[in-house]
Amino acid sequence: TQWYAFMFFQDHKIDLYYKRFVRDNIRLHDELQCAAARIVTELRQKARDMGDKDGRFHTMHIRRGDFMEWYPITALSAEELYETSNTEIEKFPGSRVLYIATDERDRSFFDPFRKKYNVFFLSDFDDIANLSDTRFGGMVDQLVASKGEVFWGTFWSTFSAYINRLRGYHATRAELPGAE
Repeated sequence: TQWYAFMFFQDHKIDLYYKRFVRDNIRLHDELQCAAARIVTELRQKARDMGDKDGRFHTMHIRRGDFMEWYPITALSAEELYETSNTEIEKFPGSRVLYIATDERDRSFFDPFRKKYNVFFLSDFDDIANLSDTRFGGMVDQLVASKGEVFWGTFWSTFSAYINRLRGYHATRAELPGAE
């Protein structure tokens, strides 16, 4: 589980202080932040090139692999994932760029999404990510996924939960709707 799920103080002001301290002072290394920023910039440009003047793109985290053994209910087909997520994504029309953070190795699994979206993965940006260690890819995936217009995650996944938390941090700093 995430650290904030088990760190509580009786005094709510102290509780908020320490959670805000972590939010504002503990972050991923600059190499990872910069790699994610380069990818986000590229995704925004791809969206502009496709006609979205605001450069909006959508993101997903689709956890597969061993997760389906632990939580069989999450073992959905790509068609089911497309149908359930598309209803939310379509509430924000215009962008046809979709970034997917996933551990699924078979990229053909995502073919239903390709019928409507230009689908991208971290591996599509190896040249600009320029990571010193490929094991950092998951953290870059989280940073990139946190910047999507719409994010669709995997239930029970702490990886998806942290992306949602990052999205909340972005909203707070930018004073976006929902930041209250």
